[in-house]
Amino acid sequence: MNFNIDSKILLNALSDIQGRGKYSGHSGLSNNELGEYCYMKLENNTLELWNGDTTLALNINIPVESNKDGDIVIETKPTMAYLKMIDGDITIDGENSLVITCGSKLIHLPRIIEHPSISAIIRIKGMIDHISIFEPEYKGALPLFGDSVFEAAFNLDSSTFHKAISFCEQVKTGVYKLDFNDGTLIISSGQGHNSYIESNVIDDTKWSGESATVEWSGPLHKFFKNEEISFYVKDEFPLVLVSTDRKLIRAPHMG
Repeated sequence: MNFNIDSKILLNALSDIQGRGKYSGHSGLSNNELGEYCYMKLENNTLELWNGDTTLALNINIPVESNKDGDIVIETKPTMAYLKMIDGDITIDGENSLVITCGSKLIHLPRIIEHPSISAIIRIKGMIDHISIFEPEYKGALPLFGDSVFEAAFNLDSSTFHKAISFCEQVKTGVYKLDFNDGTLIISSGQGHNSYIESNVIDDTKWSGESATVEWSGPLHKFFKNEEISFYVKDEFPLVLVSTDRKLIRAPHMG
């Protein structure tokens, strides 16, 4: 693979693809990240960045000036360390190793043989390739995920989602609940007498489907930046979030 891109665009994407935020673990809620590797695939002037495991997958698509299609797995932190020191356009080559060129600067980094969750990433990629932004004027059948159809879809501004989950994080369970019914969205988190509940009414032109309830854990709200998000939901089913350049899928929390 070989392509040209602005260094800071790639830096920001690699930062986001790590999935940093507060995760629920055995010792409670703590800062963590999805993983240190990124699978990059270049095809038709679109650079796809993927990271994930068997329960969470993240995808960012970036338009680039492509010279040669291909794919590579890289280690994010060493790459980001160099990108922070570079401004302007760079050329990335991933034929035998990761080579970054910027003017007179030439950086070589090792090519990772395989992403530790590449099988899950490839499988999930195939399952959500056809899922795109929910079009408000389209009220037809909702997309398939595997053999099942989602029960509802709606659009929500990322800032609203971010603020709601930031409040829920104060409960410190790390588990969040989404209830959608007839255009009313309730996001909550609770444990005993400590809880937070927020209700939002979705405009009639921005939703379709029936009622659905799903719980999840993880900082999904951190992944989307100042944009509208399409939520695809079904009872106790993977949660799929889509924006113009990003996709996320999270397995439901069962507990």
